[in-house]
Amino acid sequence: MFALMGAMYLLGSTAMLLGIRIPGQAVPSRYNELIDGFEGLAFGLVYGLTALGLHKRNSLARVLAMILVIWNLFGSLSNLVSDPGIVNLLWLCATIFVPICLFSGPIRAEFANTRASEKAA
Repeated sequence: MFALMGAMYLLGSTAMLLGIRIPGQAVPSRYNELIDGFEGLAFGLVYGLTALGLHKRNSLARVLAMILVIWNLFGSLSNLVSDPGIVNLLWLCATIFVPICLFSGPIRAEFANTRASEKAA
């Protein structure tokens, strides 16, 4: 999920920075487009680094993942309240599923084993 979000943010922000627009979309000011593009680029990098850290079983990445999940939870709840559709409901379910996975017993033990082996080395 984090790698997918990182890729989506990076692609979207690149399109904003290059000035690529969807036909029929309102034309924002170039300043707002640049600010949104750089913000998306930053979020894409954070999501990408989190995905890489989780892949390498870094315990700090688990903490960053939880911060991002909380951020997404607020966004998902807001989207569900403003537009109660199936896509927003599925996104909320996916957002709830990630912390359940990250804090399940086997995953927590795997991160603890990696951390113990790092200390021993």
